[in-house]
Amino acid sequence: MALAVGCSRQSNMPRGILVLPYVENLGSNHVVISWETKTPCRGALEFHSGADTMLVQEATSQSFHRVALSNLQSGVAYQYRLAVSNQPLSTVRTFSPDRAAYSFIVFGDNRKFVRTFERVVKAISPHPADFALHTGDCVTKGTTLPQWQREWFTPARPMLEQYPVLISWGNHEEPWKTNSGVHRYYPAHSPLWGNAYYAFQHGPVLFVTLNPYEPTNDKSEQYIWLEHTLASNTLPYVVVFTHPSAMTGSEHAYDADTKTIRTMFVPLFVRHHVTVCFSAHDHMYARGEYGGVSFVTTAGAGAPFHKMDKVLHPFIQHQTNCYHYVVMDVSAQALSGSVYTVDGDIIDRCAFRPARQPAPPPADAVATFEPSALYPGTGSFTWVINVSSFVSHCVTGMVTVSPSAAWSVEPAPPFIFTVPPHKTRHTLTFRALPTTVSPKQPLDVSVCLGMITNNMHLILPCHQKTP
Repeated sequence: MALAVGCSRQSNMPRGILVLPYVENLGSNHVVISWETKTPCRGALEFHSGADTMLVQEATSQSFHRVALSNLQSGVAYQYRLAVSNQPLSTVRTFSPDRAAYSFIVFGDNRKFVRTFERVVKAISPHPADFALHTGDCVTKGTTLPQWQREWFTPARPMLEQYPVLISWGNHEEPWKTNSGVHRYYPAHSPLWGNAYYAFQHGPVLFVTLNPYEPTNDKSEQYIWLEHTLASNTLPYVVVFTHPSAMTGSEHAYDADTKTIRTMFVPLFVRHHVTVCFSAHDHMYARGEYGGVSFVTTAGAGAPFHKMDKVLHPFIQHQTNCYHYVVMDVSAQALSGSVYTVDGDIIDRCAFRPARQPAPPPADAVATFEPSALYPGTGSFTWVINVSSFVSHCVTGMVTVSPSAAWSVEPAPPFIFTVPPHKTRHTLTFRALPTTVSPKQPLDVSVCLGMITNNMHLILPCHQKTP
């Protein structure tokens, strides 16, 4: 191992430990273990490999400790603990060399609701995993460091001591503030994390996380980086995880961060064949499909439930309010997931096949739909379609609505539109009014864009929903 062995167990490690050791970074041949103490000291860590024991001690005194161990064997379980009395051993397993088959966990939105979060963590712990993805809002206020200790590191320890939990920063982490705990406990210079938006490859999957709290317009570094990252990908699966949900009909449907994901990033997801996007923000479980991309809202790790169907979002195929987490299994044949409640019941399953190779050419333009605004008591609603163009010439499209005696649409379809070159968002608005008190037929809307036809079908439910 490329580390100097420190002195004996009789180090100056104080009894006051704020954060017990957690796996900050992990690979096939290395691991980074971090922890925090009340006062500065030279931290020491015992590391066990079979019958061999190594003591690693820091060269200088500090209150935040980070020990990196390298030249490890791939796919091997190691044990470690702080070099102080009566500390139990924790186990971490390095990644297998090929990473062709493995599991990972997805969960999010726990915040201050520690008792429920502890139940979720207890349910997750028996599932073997290489790592977990957190869809944001680990704590209530990211700039209050004691909350990280109380709301995150203590209840999540059964996971954190085994493998990395990669976090997509939520609004409660306040990642835009330099004194947020995210910069202390998951620093930007860690090679696994990079920026507040980053990507990494693990086996046949490209993982991407985004930060809607930084600039996201089409000239921003993040947008350009995302477009390049997705366009240059050659792996069969692409998994995006971010905090705001692009597909929600609940509390945050019209929030600025949610609109950012929906209007700026979803067109790139569709254009470059993202497999699935995990998110949170609205406290529920929901799954839907749009433009060949699956969207999963998993925000059931402790925060109080949000009301479902506050606004109409017809692309949602399954939703429920329960405390839950998702276990994803990766293989060369499929990327499959099972959604578990804290009581161990499976409430949903999903499976995704590898992307077609070579990938089909990216579309010239992509249409996305805003959740509808209902007019209470009338059953009528407005619908907004945003069209994004990615080419240097104008793109002509047409919106059609299937004939239905149950609905009257304004302006009357079909109508043709033209999108200017490289227009990030070209907005179309129409209104649908029911011709009967309770329409018996759904409304079927289709958007056709150019010679590379991009059909988006919108099936609106027959029954009236109340906001």
